Amino acid sequence: MPLATTYELTYQQKMQAAAHWQVLARDIADQVALCSAPMTGAILIVSEGPPTAFSTALDDMLVTEFVTRGFAVRDVPSGDALELRYKTQIIRHGDPGFVRPPPGNFTALTAGVLAVREVVLEN
Repeated sequence: MPLATTYELTYQQKMQAAAHWQVLARDIADQVALCSAPMTGAILIVSEGPPTAFSTALDDMLVTEFVTRGFAVRDVPSGDALELRYKTQIIRHGDPGFVRPPPGNFTALTAGVLAVREVVLEN
C-alpha cells in the first residue's frame, strides 16, 4: 500500500496591517489611472454594504491615492465622474494552531518503525 504524503508547504500572504491595505489602495488607483488614461476628470468612490470602520479607512486611503494621481474625487454622482464601486467583508479566523509538523518528524518516525520491523523480521 502506498504511503500517504502531503502537498509541499506553501504560504499565503495575509493583509492584516493598515500598510497592506494602503498598498492595495495604491494599486487600485494605479490600475484605474492606467485604464482611464485619456480621462483626467473625476471619480466617485462608492462603498457598497453597511459602513464599517474598515470600509471607512479604505475609503480614505482610496481618496488619498486618487487625489495624489490628479483625480477630482466626488462625493455625489455627477455626469463627468467615473464610478468606482467596491464592497468589503470582514472574515474572522480562529487561531489555526499547529498547522503542519516541522520537516523531519515523520522521517524520524519512519526510520524508527523500519528499525523495529527489521528487528522483528530477524527474530
